[in-house]
Amino acid sequence: MDFVIMNDSDIPPEILVAIVMHCVQDTIAIPPHLTEPPWTLLRVSSRWRSLVLATPAIWCRLGFDLRGLIDPAPRIALGRELLQFSGSLPLSISNTVNIMETAMFDTSATYVQDFLVPVSVSSRLQSLHFHGGAESLEPFLALPAGSLPLLEDLEIIVNKRALQRDLWSSEATAFQGATRLRKVMVRGLYQSINPNLFRFPWDQLRDFHLRSSYASADHLRGFLPHCTNLTSLTIGVSGTTHSRIPITLPTLTSLDIKIETLVACILLQVDCPNLEYLTLRMAINFWDVGPFKVFARRCCNHVKGLGLFFMISSADEVGPMISQVLSELSSLDAPITDLKLICPRLTSIPFTQLSQHILPTLQYFTSIVNSFDLADAFLDTVQELKPAHAVMIPTCGLRPVHYGRIGDLVRDGLRVEVSSVSSEWEAPVRWFV
Repeated sequence: MDFVIMNDSDIPPEILVAIVMHCVQDTIAIPPHLTEPPWTLLRVSSRWRSLVLATPAIWCRLGFDLRGLIDPAPRIALGRELLQFSGSLPLSISNTVNIMETAMFDTSATYVQDFLVPVSVSSRLQSLHFHGGAESLEPFLALPAGSLPLLEDLEIIVNKRALQRDLWSSEATAFQGATRLRKVMVRGLYQSINPNLFRFPWDQLRDFHLRSSYASADHLRGFLPHCTNLTSLTIGVSGTTHSRIPITLPTLTSLDIKIETLVACILLQVDCPNLEYLTLRMAINFWDVGPFKVFARRCCNHVKGLGLFFMISSADEVGPMISQVLSELSSLDAPITDLKLICPRLTSIPFTQLSQHILPTLQYFTSIVNSFDLADAFLDTVQELKPAHAVMIPTCGLRPVHYGRIGDLVRDGLRVEVSSVSSEWEAPVRWFV
């Protein structure tokens, strides 16, 4: 085979740009990783260096590592310098902090005030993933209306240790006029908040996720009626409401809800006729099968993904709860293909007895197993139902015989996975489909 060695001066500029963009697909880290693109490309030749510096799309995605810092000013200055090469393109900005460091000194405060708030950055933000103290973000939330005209994707992760007082009790002005905003996730507050105070453009949002926090049932009526285009909702709900008129969410297909109140106070409040993925997170003292039946008959006829996260201590209680849910959905002929049973304190459950409620459409099955007997029951269920993909999450060690059975199932053409248990109760459900 003959090879032709070309000088880079013979390569057309558009081909070089395509090569460079293929090499630089990730966020540029600050401080820079000098052994990775684009920094390595700067050293290929003078032509490559000029081309890389003249390609704005390379420099519009920055990720700040603020861990281990007392003074983040040098990294902020480097970020400003790199943005000079980004032209006028929309920006994607993210940062990471250390939770323990944030408890002592919050470097994200300087980062917000000196980098995010100035109009040279805020007016170009298309995607913002913020991690830090809640107090640090307040200057950003107080930006004047219309300051974020390009923002489409917003993620706010607030460290629990940073909370020393009630926060975000006044209305934010920053998101007024953010006409392109479509996806929002707020996580880590670990307290009750009022989503209405954010003043998001609710009628434009496609995804809204409030994790590790909760809103009151009454607050839902302030923003949910306006979410006419929402397709995915994650929220925790507490408190009670006297209203019995359901809020219709015509486009909602995914609902992940943590119920910290009576089931009737939330499930009877929403009408999701096109729901496909449902995750319920609750404790036994909030469960009531009656309201669930009303909700299921109204909203669950098309559900194909079901996640049950029940925080209870007794298998004698969780078994009937799971059976009631599956029995009701089975009576509706819901085409369930994906089932997740995540009950962290579960010690035994009759999987084989419950299989009569699981429709033959089941393709993906996930469950925590906390004992050797439960591992046997899980594998028995997989052998009986034969889902395309099964995930076992053991919180105890497995015996060699269990791995042997898994090997037998795999040789029979089934995909069986052993996954580590998540220590985070608020971990989002990730559907296979």
